[in-house]
Amino acid sequence: MRKVLFVDDDKNLLDALARGLKGVSSFQATFATSGQDALALLEGNTFDVIVTDMKMSGMDGVALLVKIKEKHPSLVRIVPSGHAEFESGLRALAISHQYLQKPCPTEKLVEVIHRTCHLQALLVDDTVRKLVGQIGRLPALPRTYGELSRALAADAPFSTVKGIVEKDPAVCAKILQVVNSAVLGLPRRVANVQNAISCLGTNMLRNVVLSTEVFSGPAPAGRKVIDALQAHSMLTASIARQMMAGTHLADDAFTAGLLHDLGRLIIVNQMPKVSADVEAAVKKGGTPTYRAEEQVLRTSHAEIGGYLLGLWGLPYPVVEAVANHHHPERIAAPRFDLLAVVHIAEALANEVGPGAAEKGAAVDTIYLEELGVTNKLDGWRAMAEVQAEAVAAIGAA
Repeated sequence: MRKVLFVDDDKNLLDALARGLKGVSSFQATFATSGQDALALLEGNTFDVIVTDMKMSGMDGVALLVKIKEKHPSLVRIVPSGHAEFESGLRALAISHQYLQKPCPTEKLVEVIHRTCHLQALLVDDTVRKLVGQIGRLPALPRTYGELSRALAADAPFSTVKGIVEKDPAVCAKILQVVNSAVLGLPRRVANVQNAISCLGTNMLRNVVLSTEVFSGPAPAGRKVIDALQAHSMLTASIARQMMAGTHLADDAFTAGLLHDLGRLIIVNQMPKVSADVEAAVKKGGTPTYRAEEQVLRTSHAEIGGYLLGLWGLPYPVVEAVANHHHPERIAAPRFDLLAVVHIAEALANEVGPGAAEKGAAVDTIYLEELGVTNKLDGWRAMAEVQAEAVAAIGAA
């Protein structure tokens, strides 16, 4: 039974929430009317999720979550708030996993809690789950930060900004996090980078970059490793978009492909010893990288990346594709969707791309037979070779 702690200084609101949750049996709810009471409860109890209001008397939600992030990093942090001014919203984004707009219907809140708890189950190793919980921002490439900052300072055209963002999966992920949070109050999920930048606008994008410092600081991992991951992600995204060309999912396929290896960025930057052990296992046994990760961590970069993106509130199809791209067979009733496209595109990128991040990961041919698309594989391979040349040209530019 999952345990959820709700915090709000409005007792009437908590009472109404308690009544609304009476029929929910999937988690146990506990209520606190102040940040101090919440911290006291956390000292003697274990919780999986905390849902706290942002503007409270005494200790506000941001101050509470800062302490929780330090002392209880594995706790999923959700902020439903009616105070969605952009600057204060950015403060919450820095230390929360999801930021929801008030009034938030009880059924929507329950759905978000269920989804985050389900994603928690992807990480069977509590040590890794705690590490992911501590991450406030993904490691972005310094080169991209410099390009984007200069472009925004010069009021560069939309096409230039979009091109810079799409080259970096970490930057892409943070922008999508902001757009899909309640800071902007959009009525629907945004799953691709072009729409995300359009929703933000140039000035808002500048605020995101400068206020959150998403892209600052050098990458702890070696430049060669990060460059290889970036090139592989870009190639996978390009292949995925071409596979869905002419459909409404083309841009979403690019996004899912671009983000599919975010977990690798986390491992190489935040877990250097684990990364070294994985590389040693790959070289010794010729096993694919994700298999070596499973041996060392009991999970892989796919689940880690999907877990984090799910906590950030990205659209479920993107999260599902990232989390399961090495094990598409885990999803019942397979169909040709984003997951299928990313699985195939990533494997093709390994075949045709130089310095691929995933050594030996291949297309699941049984899965392709179930999808009924085996006859398209040769055509996709030819297309992937063309995309590899195009992506290599971008990198050389």
